[in-house]
Amino acid sequence: MKKTLKKSILILFSCIVLSSLSFSENINMNPKRSQDYSSLYTEAMNSVYSTPETVSLSNNFAITKEDSAPFTGKLVEFNKNSEIKSVKNFKNGLYDGKMYFYFDNGNLLKILEYSQGVQTGEEIEFYSDGISKTVKNYKNGLLNG
Repeated sequence: MKKTLKKSILILFSCIVLSSLSFSENINMNPKRSQDYSSLYTEAMNSVYSTPETVSLSNNFAITKEDSAPFTGKLVEFNKNSEIKSVKNFKNGLYDGKMYFYFDNGNLLKILEYSQGVQTGEEIEFYSDGISKTVKNYKNGLLNG
């Protein structure tokens, strides 16, 4: 009986130690910084893109205003100060690829990723100083983890 109790206590203690080590690893993770993604702004401005003047977005589906065809490409929206507000990628009218949202000061606010209209991968939200606020993972449109 004593041996069984000792084994149980030892196993319980081992589990507690292992779980605390695992938890401490997550706490010590380096935060993501928006500056790691700064080249994306330049990339967006140096590539071919459309604006809301030529693309209509309704119920998360994008069409070209010229012929009402499903839009494929990069849609860039600007704020009232003519700075980028968001960059969204579409394929056949559906969100597809990374999406970037910016604070009014031009710093990165959030990054999302979609595949065929369904959110997938990391969603990273930043404080205005550029340090990550939240990191979430999505799989098939559902929060994963």
